[in-house]
Amino acid sequence: TFEYSILFFLGLIGFSGYTTLVSGAVKKSKYGMVGAIRASSQSVSYEIAFSLYLLAVIIHINMFYFYSFFNLSLMVIYLPFLFMVLAELNRAPFDFAEGESELVSGYNVEYSSVAFVLLFLGEYGALLFFKTLTSVLFFDFSFFVIYLMFTVWVLIRSAFSRFRYD
Repeated sequence: TFEYSILFFLGLIGFSGYTTLVSGAVKKSKYGMVGAIRASSQSVSYEIAFSLYLLAVIIHINMFYFYSFFNLSLMVIYLPFLFMVLAELNRAPFDFAEGESELVSGYNVEYSSVAFVLLFLGEYGALLFFKTLTSVLFFDFSFFVIYLMFTVWVLIRSAFSRFRYD
């Protein structure tokens, strides 16, 4: 186990906001740039809450690595983690970057074919990573729990309405 794995994880999450901003700015479209700015500002704002949440858990367990989470299989810790991960991944009901009709599908408006596929493979790869991470941290790692996480996220997407950005 890596001793500072939580800090490394927070650094990787922070890097994702910049990749979104760059992917919107590369195509030099004003719609793509507006969508990228909205997506990156949302990512940064939710990253602050996510960092404070992980800081509270770090203070509670006095360790900086994810292995210490195995003793904390509590729903009180799991539910905020679930909603913060949904917000960090821009999934419903927190999908402000693509949810508004005036955005013309967010930062990826000018992408097609291979670049579009790579963007969405990255998003769904992050989704699979967070499902696996949630399964490992809070439950015994099994494919059944990953499937259960998928079911819970689909139920959340269908049960909650989309929030407005303003």
